[in-house]
Amino acid sequence: MRQRIKQLDLDGREGHDAIFEASYLDDIPAALEEWGASHILLVVSTTLDTNTSMIRDLEARLSDCVLQKKTGVGSHSPYRDIMDIAHTIQSQGIQAVISIGSGSYSDACKIAVMLSATLPAGFGTDDMEALVDQVYGLAGPDGIKAPTTKLICVPTSLSAGEWNHYASGTNAQGKKQHFVHPEGSPSLILMDPRIASTMPSHLWLASGVRAVDHFVETLCNPECHEEATEHIKKALPILIRGLKDYHTGQEKHDEEELLKGISECQRGSRDALLPFIQWKIPMGPSHAIGHQLVSPLFGGASTSTVLR
Repeated sequence: MRQRIKQLDLDGREGHDAIFEASYLDDIPAALEEWGASHILLVVSTTLDTNTSMIRDLEARLSDCVLQKKTGVGSHSPYRDIMDIAHTIQSQGIQAVISIGSGSYSDACKIAVMLSATLPAGFGTDDMEALVDQVYGLAGPDGIKAPTTKLICVPTSLSAGEWNHYASGTNAQGKKQHFVHPEGSPSLILMDPRIASTMPSHLWLASGVRAVDHFVETLCNPECHEEATEHIKKALPILIRGLKDYHTGQEKHDEEELLKGISECQRGSRDALLPFIQWKIPMGPSHAIGHQLVSPLFGGASTSTVLR
């Protein structure tokens, strides 16, 4: 069932909404019209742009806008891609960025809209690193300005990073640095099951298992209080049902069952991060171990299944 919600019940999230069972072809033009935004930057998955008509269909719907497009973002949001996006925002007077892709795309765009408001036009990597406390690998919230450019994220994976006001980028030395502002989450998140159905099934299921890990480890954490426990007891079954429905839809080539499973998984992946984002309950060991494995060996979605 289509549902529009406030992303999270946190300060800084007023006016930051999400739509489940969204239609990117309808909801993106509607949001841009509401904001009066006509200078648009598309940051889109290479696979979607080259192997499907989805991006071309969107470009046709936005034919009245002044469009710029960047196809492809490197794994773990390299600084070079973040700067490319931010420089385009600054030089082309971009009013809204639309990210369609995995977590690397949404993180790169979140950082880019923060830095385009914070740093001078044409900034470089040294300027980015100067914002970062190198002990903690964190830039902000002090020293980072609130974004002035709207951001729509249409995720294709279950990484769920789009729900967070933190975002990570990787510098030239391969170190992940984190950027944060209370208003750093997307202006609008569109959970469109048809877009997400393009993700390879093994990656979708692996990222779903990672969300299961987050639920279970939070439940076992000594800091998990009664409110968080009740939340997990309600939300975890939705994610498990979604993964089962997704697998059934794949096996039986049943598109309705597949899309239903994707939508349930999308709700579940958000709920898996809620204890960390909203109640500050620390992530369990699989999350930290996954970060150590992810760069040299595996894609982020695969680490939970490897650990098993």
